[in-house]
Amino acid sequence: MKPQINVKFLPFTNNFNIDNNFIINILKEHFEVIHSDMPDFLFCPISSEEQIYHRDAVKILYTSENLCPDFNMYDYAMGFERMEYGDRYLRLPVYYLYEKSCKLMEKKHLVKKESAVKFCNFVYSNGSADPIREEFFDLLSNTYKKVDSGGRYKNNLKSGKPVEDKLEFQRDYKFSIAFENSAHRGYITEKIVDAFAAGTIPIYWGAPDIKDFFNEKAFINVCDYHSLRDVVEKIREIDADDSAFQKMLAEPAYVSEEVKHDIMKDKLRQFLFHICSQKKEEAYRANRVFWGNYYLDRQIAQTESYHKVLNFKTKAKRIIMFWKR
Repeated sequence: MKPQINVKFLPFTNNFNIDNNFIINILKEHFEVIHSDMPDFLFCPISSEEQIYHRDAVKILYTSENLCPDFNMYDYAMGFERMEYGDRYLRLPVYYLYEKSCKLMEKKHLVKKESAVKFCNFVYSNGSADPIREEFFDLLSNTYKKVDSGGRYKNNLKSGKPVEDKLEFQRDYKFSIAFENSAHRGYITEKIVDAFAAGTIPIYWGAPDIKDFFNEKAFINVCDYHSLRDVVEKIREIDADDSAFQKMLAEPAYVSEEVKHDIMKDKLRQFLFHICSQKKEEAYRANRVFWGNYYLDRQIAQTESYHKVLNFKTKAKRIIMFWKR
């Protein structure tokens, strides 16, 4: 008989399924998982404010964003930072959630691909990223060849609609622009993984330590060049030389075992089992006495003050719009 644990999941995304996700599916291997509004173990995204009101729960954060965990607020965390913090932290980059892409990426160098007909793709929906992403898209399109944008952002397809299947769309291309939203050591998302999985050459900008994880012979690392124009020239060179293109495709994607999906899953399994095998009070790590309570009370006060100001601004805007009619 499996031991029982009471958990609660605060929504990670709008379509997050509390009964079928990357955490609960592992927990179910060892525990009988009961959903509860009075949980012993609370799993939270970094965007959730509700976690501050669960004082007694063991709080486990997962962040896919470029924000470092606050260990005064959370007992444990999973994220992208390259750090060690006893048993409280697991490095789990967001590309782990893209299992299909990870598996395809791991075998991409074994798959023979004929020279693609199409040049380069760009699939993004967020227009609020570092300006370098838009700058490079415009530069490559205007000075060499048109880049096909299949996302909601800067879409230039004939249909005018975002593509339904990103990987299927990317497969027809030689290159994929794989720029992160921001640059930070260890912050590596699915963008380069999807590009590899689709059998394209990623044009990557982002984590300065990307070569610690991915094979530098298999992609174009923007950080290796003095300027974006130099990157464009390198793309021209590879685009015109099919043997050079095929040579890059034949390179394995990764250099670090940490990138392999099964290895990351084993680490996640050990991390979660360790936490939830303890009694709740034994699993606490964050301070819950004088300074810990002061810190949490301050966070609650700041959050509630923020929402009061936000509500006031919303009401004021409605009144102004009413009188302008």
